[in-house]
Amino acid sequence: MRRRWIAAFLLVSAAFGAEATTPQRPAKKRWWVSVAAVAAASFADMHSSWGRRELNPMLRGPDGRFGTRGAAVKSSIVGASCGLQWLLLERKPHMAGVLSGANWGLAAWSAGVAARNRRN
Repeated sequence: MRRRWIAAFLLVSAAFGAEATTPQRPAKKRWWVSVAAVAAASFADMHSSWGRRELNPMLRGPDGRFGTRGAAVKSSIVGASCGLQWLLLERKPHMAGVLSGANWGLAAWSAGVAARNRRN
């Protein structure tokens, strides 16, 4: 199971690392780095929660634990958020700094949750 998660994470990371054909502004590059940070922190949070009791009813499976259903929901939420941000940046590139800051905040929060899960 872990190998599949690692393979999926590497595939997503490679997709984010693909080089665009047009030169990007530094702010947009920083946004892409923040997206990678959110993806990595979310993956760490999912990995640290796997098989444990889940309090969030949207993420818990029928047995009350975090599993494939929770991982699918969480990945979908992160992916949809990043996709909407990308669409917004296509129309309003000046928003890259604000969205990058929001992503870094979310990444820090998710990494903190993962660290707390590892301690318990």
